[in-house]
Amino acid sequence: MGRVKFALRSRSVLAVFLLLTVSSAATAADYPRRIAIAPFAILGPHEEIRQTVDILPRLVSSRLMAMTGAEVLLLPPGDGLPEDAAKGAGLPLLLKGSVAKLGAGYSIDVTVTDLTTGQLAGAFFAAAATEDEIILRLGDLAADISEKMFGVKTARAYAPPPVSYPAAAPPSAAPAPTPSGAPVTPPAVDQPAPAPAPAAPDTLQSGW
Repeated sequence: MGRVKFALRSRSVLAVFLLLTVSSAATAADYPRRIAIAPFAILGPHEEIRQTVDILPRLVSSRLMAMTGAEVLLLPPGDGLPEDAAKGAGLPLLLKGSVAKLGAGYSIDVTVTDLTTGQLAGAFFAAAATEDEIILRLGDLAADISEKMFGVKTARAYAPPPVSYPAAAPPSAAPAPTPSGAPVTPPAVDQPAPAPAPAAPDTLQSGW
């Protein structure tokens, strides 16, 4: 009897564990498709990329709407907290992003917060080699967000360019080997032409 109770209890614990696992996996990509996007920040003194960074929220917004049909609200820059503005608009998710210059490249970092719990719902990042590439990498970020937050899988839009290498120079032709015992002919050397002989005298005064 004790063994039967232990087996039933073990099965119950296992069933609860599996239910929680499946439930958490399902809700990880089952958020409502309604999200607010705050202005992106620049980390460090790199105001030369301000014009590019300022348009990133609008670009992320258009990509999320195209990929998932999500309702997106762009929050204007201001002194208030973006969390309060998003909650006031009745949106359950808030996306915040930043761009940092690291060496010769850039890092784009994005977080999504579940405003109903205050917990981090997802974190995403991408690297760009140039300022122009920042915009190209937003397609990858939007695809990751669409898949992990809303369960919509889309193809990545950006592929790094192929690396090209210079063609190797063809090897120079080596002189043909001389058979053993064969006479070796030295290379011809240009000799100066002999000087012309003096002309014969034609008169007595000239030497006759």
